[in-house]
Amino acid sequence: MTQHQHQWKRSKRGNLFVECEGIFCVVFHREGAWSYLIELPNRPGPWFPNRTYDSEQVARNAAEANLDGVLVLARAEARAESESRRERQGPVSSSSEPNPRALAIASVKETGAIRAGNARIRAG
Repeated sequence: MTQHQHQWKRSKRGNLFVECEGIFCVVFHREGAWSYLIELPNRPGPWFPNRTYDSEQVARNAAEANLDGVLVLARAEARAESESRRERQGPVSSSSEPNPRALAIASVKETGAIRAGNARIRAG
């Protein structure tokens, strides 16, 4: 049983296909056997399974199972990239007032000095 029922369509050539979250999958018949491919965005070329199948339905079931796994990995990769991007950007203030930490860091970079209470400590 797959995690999600995908909305499969039939192409003009008669192949079953589905597009889900930018990932494209097609089930096709070639040389007396059934197979499928999965294309991922920003990846070179499609991925094919190491085997063929006796029927369209069996190939579709295998394609759905692998597509579900690919979707889980793609979502995890997207989350990790988003978190990494947030970490590189640093803390974001939700108010329109300047972020005190960001101002302090900018001041240290500009003057080379760190404020400790009322005293100024020269960095370096």
